[in-house]
Amino acid sequence: MVLYRKNKGRRNVQAFDFEYPLPAPLPAVEATGGFNYPNSQGFMYEAAAAQRCVLAGLGETPQYTMEETLIVAKIMDEVRRQLGVRAVGEGGEDGKGTK
Repeated sequence: MVLYRKNKGRRNVQAFDFEYPLPAPLPAVEATGGFNYPNSQGFMYEAAAAQRCVLAGLGETPQYTMEETLIVAKIMDEVRRQLGVRAVGEGGEDGKGTK
């Protein structure tokens, strides 16, 4: 990941590189000749977090709450609205989900 920070002055941008290596595929997946979609190993962290929350009786993760999820959904809806992007079945000028 590259993070760019704007500093004072024109064209004064500083780049920071961050490396987050993905875990290796699980031995059980490799042993069965299974297939992981490219970079899907990152979902291991999400699945582990969900498992911890379920076992603890939580309805959401403390790291990413339902409120935050809804805020992101609203932002994405607004981005789509401004770009004129419609999902299938949302309707549009021709009533078929296209614009």
